[in-house]
Amino acid sequence: NDLFVELKRKQDLNGSLVIRGLMKNFPSRDLRYSFLQLFLDNVGLPDQLHQFQFYHWCKTEGILEGIQEKLASAGKDFSRELHNLFVSPHIAKSIMELMPGYAENEAVVRENLKYNFPIVNSISRKEFLYTIKHQIIPYFADNIPCILVALDEIQQFIGSDEDRAHDVQLLAEGLCKTFAGRL
Repeated sequence: NDLFVELKRKQDLNGSLVIRGLMKNFPSRDLRYSFLQLFLDNVGLPDQLHQFQFYHWCKTEGILEGIQEKLASAGKDFSRELHNLFVSPHIAKSIMELMPGYAENEAVVRENLKYNFPIVNSISRKEFLYTIKHQIIPYFADNIPCILVALDEIQQFIGSDEDRAHDVQLLAEGLCKTFAGRL
């Protein structure tokens, strides 16, 4: 009972978040990338890393709301345009209008987006932890909240693959250590 009281005290102090889902819904050979996608999806952010990085860059540059407004006024959905990030004339045009001098024309904007936000299927341990701690969590919390991760059917995801089982163990240990036991 004392442990539940302490947990409740920490949740009241730092907030709480639950990440839940199936790893098989985010298939990748890289377990960290799959988990990152699940995490992003649970907090309502774009779940493809290149799309999230673009979203984060726009937010950091102070143009995210402007892009969303310009797309809405043109009758376009931000999420759909985000899925067509590298070819969307609407996103490129919005960036040109909101950031004069960023590029000479829309084609250059699209090339810059391809270069700066490449599609990836894996992520290094260091980038993975940095992305969660310094880019994702600040969207919904000032401090690292108490985060519970509930992965359904994880044994089916692991199967008889000893390497994958070891990767899951390393992932859990790395997250617990990096987030001071709050994740």
